[in-house]
Formats: sequence, structure tokens, C-alpha cells
Amino acid sequence: MLKIDAIKLLEKLTKSSSLGSRGSLSFKAPKKGPRIAVIIMLHGDEPCGLGAFETFVKNPKILKRGEVCFILANIYAARLINTTPSRFLVLNMNRIPKDTISPTPEYKRFWSLKDKLSSFDLVIDLHSTSTPSPTMCIPNSAMPQELLHRLPVEVVIFGVYSVMKSLSLVEALNPVPALTIECGEHLSPNSWFYASDVVLTLLNEVGLAHKSYIPEIKVPSEKKLIKVTHSIWTKQPGFRMVKTFCNLEKVHEQQPLAQNDSGESILSPVNGLILFPFSEKKQLVTTEEICFIGKEIPYGLNNHKALQERFLNSCTL
Repeated sequence: MLKIDAIKLLEKLTKSSSLGSRGSLSFKAPKKGPRIAVIIMLHGDEPCGLGAFETFVKNPKILKRGEVCFILANIYAARLINTTPSRFLVLNMNRIPKDTISPTPEYKRFWSLKDKLSSFDLVIDLHSTSTPSPTMCIPNSAMPQELLHRLPVEVVIFGVYSVMKSLSLVEALNPVPALTIECGEHLSPNSWFYASDVVLTLLNEVGLAHKSYIPEIKVPSEKKLIKVTHSIWTKQPGFRMVKTFCNLEKVHEQQPLAQNDSGESILSPVNGLILFPFSEKKQLVTTEEICFIGKEIPYGLNNHKALQERFLNSCTL
């Protein structure tokens, strides 16, 4: 369960409407500059982004220029966090159908947010995981690699969107630079604090935040780079993962990943590393990947010293 002050933060953001719709609150510096959006709770059971929001509520003068807008993405599922935590009510807002129109409020909310976010210069989508995980980021192709190099994350993941059958918000925002940050496990205090640290670090890298607010957080000189090669699905209900896999756990070709009561198995097609697996406690669904499989690739992110100048010059001021 969330602590009382977290519930108050959630209520504050739910009632705000900086973008003309519920669940958005902007913090603006006296000096104009780039506009950054921070998406939280795109999945209703992932509250870590409230940690970043709390930092701005307590320190509203963090910015020396520009704007940061916090957006509560799935306002419908978020309100259930302290009773029956759910990723979504009807439709996963990070798995939007590409070829069909859904009458659900979550579908409409997705496209409304996509339109509103198209005017921002950078979008940060904060998530957490149900299983043990390092800190990770998943950029869209518009995200500058120089900025990825400077991020305090352990793992950078490429190729997810090319194997997805549905549409994620970060990918839909292209050509706006956007990235998903996986901050750790759902209710871990570390995820809460890391969400704040990574947002402040990003703001510092693009020249928006006063340095006195920037945390001392270690940036790995080299990160693990993962290329996703496969998405794994079940065509029938009734399957569960054979165990709770950790993110980046090694799996081998033909290893059972999931099984049903009849003893039928879903097998890994290749040797690789498993990503974003469902917990063994959850029954798998046919509308979403049960996991991804990837492989490590050589480190090769570009670290350009003029990142800040290039980013600021490219923004809509």
C-alpha cells in the first residue's frame, strides 16, 4: 500500500489540469526554454513516478529555464492503487491496437495525450517492473544517443518496438525524442527515489535545472546494451510462467518459459536474455507479450560533448 503522502500527491495531480485535461501539472521557470513532459503511471500499479513529482512539489524552483509538466497517464487505473492495484482497467495504455479502434476511455486518453505531447521537446515515461530488475531505458529512434550515454541507467534496450504488435506511447511520439525509464520494482523505495534522481539528471544534462538540486548519482562509463530479437506470445489463456524470471536472466533455446495445466509449454526460440517477463503469479493474457528475448551487443553509444548546446538549439523555445 502507498503511504499517506503518496496518496495526497496522487490526488493533487489528479485534480490538476495544466494541459487542459485532468491529471497534468506544469512547473515553469521565469526564463523560457525547452518543454519536458514526465509521464507517470501509464500503468496504474507503477507509482514510482510520484517520487519525481514529489521532488518538484517540495522544490518548485528547481528549474532555471523551461517547463516540466507531470502527466498522470492512466487516471482510471491509478485511483485503484491502494485497493486493487491494476495495470489498466480495460486496455493497456502501453499496448494500443494498431488496426482497430477501441471505445474505451483508456484508448481515447492515449490519443489525447499523444496529441498534447507532440508539442514538447522531450518526453520521459517512468515505469517499474513486477520482477527484480536493473535500471533500464528504452528510447525511441528520435532520442539523441549522447543523452543516453549520460543517463544513470545500467541497461539500454533497442529493438523493442520493431517486434511489438501494438503501439507504445513512446514510439507513437516519434519524432519527439522520448524514452521509457524502468526504475526498479513496483513498490520498492529505491524505485521512488531513483525516479526523482533520473529526472533531475536529465534536466541537468539539457541545461534546465539549478545544479544545487542535482543529486550525486553514478553514471556508468559503459552500459549494457541489449538488442531485442523476439517477442513471445501465448495464443490461448490458461498459461503461467514456469517461474518468476528476473529481467536479463539467461534462457536457452527450447527452455520452457510458460506452461498450462495440461502440461503444454511455451519454449524460448533462441539462446538469449529474457526481458519484461510476467510474474509466475499472474495468468498470462493473449493480448500482450509474455516476455521479450534479446541479446547483448557491443557498447557503442556516442558521447558528444556538445550535447547540451545541440539539444537546446533544436528545441522549440
